[in-house]
Amino acid sequence: MLLIEKCLEKIHNPFLMIAVASQRVHELSIDASFSDIHKKKALIALEDIANGNVDPQKTYQNIVDRLRKVPFL
Repeated sequence: MLLIEKCLEKIHNPFLMIAVASQRVHELSIDASFSDIHKKKALIALEDIANGNVDPQKTYQNIVDRLRKVPFL
């Protein structure tokens, strides 16, 4: 089974799955202890979703909180 299909089993909405994966990549980017240089951060984010290591509700709330900090013109 493809990695994307496994992710969609965990998060049924593909748009939400992309948003959660994007947030996870952002979290990996700011994590100072992240040192896996052999894999792309996007692949690691998708693997985290497929393995159930990411809570979609909590991650969605992190997305909303991050967007609240963006100043609107």
